[in-house]
Amino acid sequence: DILALDQPMRDFLDRYVDRRANGHRRLQQLVNAVIDEGSFGLHYSEATRTAAGTFAARDGNCLSFTNMFVALARAVGLEVRYQQIDIPPDWEQRGELFVLNRHINVLVEFGQGEQKAVDFDIDDFKISYDRERVSDARAAAHYYNNVGVEHMLAGDTRGAFLYLRRGLQVDESFAPLWINLGALYLRADAPGYAEASYLEAVRARDADMVAYSNLARLYERQGDADRARA
Repeated sequence: DILALDQPMRDFLDRYVDRRANGHRRLQQLVNAVIDEGSFGLHYSEATRTAAGTFAARDGNCLSFTNMFVALARAVGLEVRYQQIDIPPDWEQRGELFVLNRHINVLVEFGQGEQKAVDFDIDDFKISYDRERVSDARAAAHYYNNVGVEHMLAGDTRGAFLYLRRGLQVDESFAPLWINLGALYLRADAPGYAEASYLEAVRARDADMVAYSNLARLYERQGDADRARA
């Protein structure tokens, strides 16, 4: 369970958050406890972790932090949702792969339209960026996609496949899962399956330029200039 709490997390909440306080006060207490080096202290890393895994390791990426904060906040009665941020394209090369970074944070709702965002990586969040509340299932798809890519980068084809497949079982409409599955099939020299995966990505999101780009490169490799051009 990506959002499961363990006993150390419950003890942490008992120590630092007054459940009898109003919502604003509980949120402030939780934020202060998480960012304070004396009580917790969280450090950025590239790792994608569950809520409990992030709490134990004290590090992780924006999704790891969001998983942990969502779990902790819900445990003290706050209404929180995942929020996907439409940041400008952020690419980086890792080995033979180009990785497109995405961003997600926490949306806290107090009722009557009042909302606050909690964001671990503030450099990736500006008020002008488009934002979209997403379901727990979509957030889980992000998680399995990230971990699948981490296994792919480590050369673990089987582990990568299992995580990407699990993500598709949770939310098959999440195009990046299909795209990364296609990339994995290409690395395994299975171009037919790669093509099928990229086409599923296009069906899931017909404006996904990464899927089209990958399809074009695949057809070029196969010598199919007409389809690559299309």
